[in-house]
Amino acid sequence: MAEKKERDKTAPNREGFSDLDGMLCPGDVADGTALCAALNALRERDEALRGVLDATSDSIMLLDRNGVVLLGNATAAQRFDLDVDSLPGRVCFDLFPDDIVDKRRAAFEEVLREKQPVLLRDERRGMHMEVRLYPVCGGGGEVRRVAVYAKDITENVRQEAAGRRLRERVEGYRRNLEAIFTSLPEGLLIVAEDMTVLEANSAFERISGLRRKSILGRPPVDEPGSCMAGCLKMLRRTVERDEPVREYRFECRDGNGVSKVVVLNTAPLSGTGSPLNGAVLILRDVSRLVRLETELARQNRFHDLVGRSEPMREVFSLLDRLAHLDSTVLLLGESGTGKELAAEALHRQGSRAKGPLVRVNCAALPEELLESELFGHVQGAYTGALRDRVGRFQAAEGGTIFLDEIGEISIRTQLKLLRFLENREYERLGESVSRPADVRVVAATNADLPALVRRGVFREDLYYRLKVMVIPLPPLRRRTQDIPLLVNHFVSLFRTRMGRDVSEPSPDALELLLNYPWPGNVRELRHAVEHACILCRGGVLRPEHFPPELRSSRRERGARPAGLDRSAILSALEDSRWNRSRAARALGISRSSLYRRMAELELKL
Repeated sequence: MAEKKERDKTAPNREGFSDLDGMLCPGDVADGTALCAALNALRERDEALRGVLDATSDSIMLLDRNGVVLLGNATAAQRFDLDVDSLPGRVCFDLFPDDIVDKRRAAFEEVLREKQPVLLRDERRGMHMEVRLYPVCGGGGEVRRVAVYAKDITENVRQEAAGRRLRERVEGYRRNLEAIFTSLPEGLLIVAEDMTVLEANSAFERISGLRRKSILGRPPVDEPGSCMAGCLKMLRRTVERDEPVREYRFECRDGNGVSKVVVLNTAPLSGTGSPLNGAVLILRDVSRLVRLETELARQNRFHDLVGRSEPMREVFSLLDRLAHLDSTVLLLGESGTGKELAAEALHRQGSRAKGPLVRVNCAALPEELLESELFGHVQGAYTGALRDRVGRFQAAEGGTIFLDEIGEISIRTQLKLLRFLENREYERLGESVSRPADVRVVAATNADLPALVRRGVFREDLYYRLKVMVIPLPPLRRRTQDIPLLVNHFVSLFRTRMGRDVSEPSPDALELLLNYPWPGNVRELRHAVEHACILCRGGVLRPEHFPPELRSSRRERGARPAGLDRSAILSALEDSRWNRSRAARALGISRSSLYRRMAELELKL
């Protein structure tokens, strides 16, 4: 009986308290009324405590020194699949799974031994628990109870893992961006609103010739003619207008005095919520590309004649073969097709290049003066001939005479020209002595000479004398493949002449040029590009920069530019090794237009 009584005194009651807690001793109660009052107070206190404990999502238990549960809340009971009233009195180590019981027992014993809190973290079946064991000491300092708080930190662990992964990704992005920033072949420069340099990569150092350390944290020196001067000009424009600059090309000197051709692009760094107002610049050194373009242009030209289309290749071939001969050449072509340039090429390419090239526009001189202008006169040959005059044939001795608009000369002058072509001799007006002349004759006309012969206004024998070798110059509408080349040639010419910061035309502008019929041929194209270069404030040439008549005659979108015949397309495809994107660029058309035209011609790769 004594043993049972002692066991009952130490066992927990329904509310989880025992007499050993020192909270209630029956011997101290004087009568039944006081006992009831004390019990009611304990019950109310226990219910309040129970409400607080059950409201928390953490598992809470109070253990004695043997690991017996004295008190546990609803969360703890739920974790062990028990009813809350059945939890007290159980040995906690019997409730834990086998794989963690030893770890929990060791922690419990450590608390009893060291009298210090212990923190555990468990992971089981995807659930993470954080367990804290606290010693509850009595008056003598011995550990009487152990409080256990267990918290499900699975979501916290997941969030920590997600945050860690996010930080790792951000750090990876940062490292990748830094690697890209430092390894890009393009120079990168970031400036603040006041042009203070915030960052620059090694490629910018290489292109500009400036050391990164010397420009960071300060506005760079704006030295005229330097690469930095052009960069700062466009960066200021970007910041002031809050708009990007695209493909701005200019020549400059780097920090070491080396001349370069560079292309830059800028973009503003601004906007709502942006911590930075400024701009970023991307700089490309295209000096080598320009040299290659120059070499390519040399291959696609014959002196000042530019073209790579099949008709122009035939012209170049004829000019090259005839340049070293003295045969008379007749250049045929519409106005503006480059007949004078062809005559210059014949002269400069041949053995007479060191001699003079004398140009005569036969349509610009009145009939009564043309004969004297060509062959000269002696004093008194006619009224007003006050002294001897050297004619153009005599002035061209040892060289070439270019007779433009040959179809406009009179029958009388035609006869004298025929005699010269037959005998290589001429007579001055008012003189009966024949003079020999070592002169090559190159004639040109946009007239239909056979029709003039049929009408009797041009001598047939002279026509046959002139047409020993005929070089027909194609109109621009029959060689649209050459338009991009010609445009770039003229842009480069006017960029240098005007000192304007202009680059190539935009795709829309190029399409406009390709679809225009060009009645004035290359001369009209040259004037159109000059017009655009004057109106363009810098950068890319756009449709609105070109003369209004080009825009008003725009053909239906998608129409095929003239001149894209089978041979032109095949030539472009062969030159580009059958890469359709490069072939389309070479032809100056979109890739879809090339596909359509290839389908029309039944061309298959």
